[in-house]
Amino acid sequence: MEVARIKGGLELQFKNLFENKLIFHERVTILCELVNYELKEDRFSVELKAIKALVNESEGQNRMYQHITSKPTFTVWSTYTLGNYKIFDGKKIGMPYCPFLIFADSAVVEKT
Repeated sequence: MEVARIKGGLELQFKNLFENKLIFHERVTILCELVNYELKEDRFSVELKAIKALVNESEGQNRMYQHITSKPTFTVWSTYTLGNYKIFDGKKIGMPYCPFLIFADSAVVEKT
């Protein structure tokens, strides 16, 4: 039952993006275009195209950005839950032990 709610929330987020864009963070924060997403029974995945780094001040951030942009697109995935943690809390996509965060709220992305 909980997974169905999470999947529904993710579906709404991905269908209501501002100009099909979202913010991805894994060591570096990047404005991205959503290329594709898949909501499977036990996990979801998103394929993204990096548009530009929003913060890229350290060498580690620069290396991560170069790694991500070394291919035309990149894909990340996660399970919907891990113990008591949920991947989607209504605002952001991410949870402890998941290496990335995704901000897909259209108002947040539009301001960015």
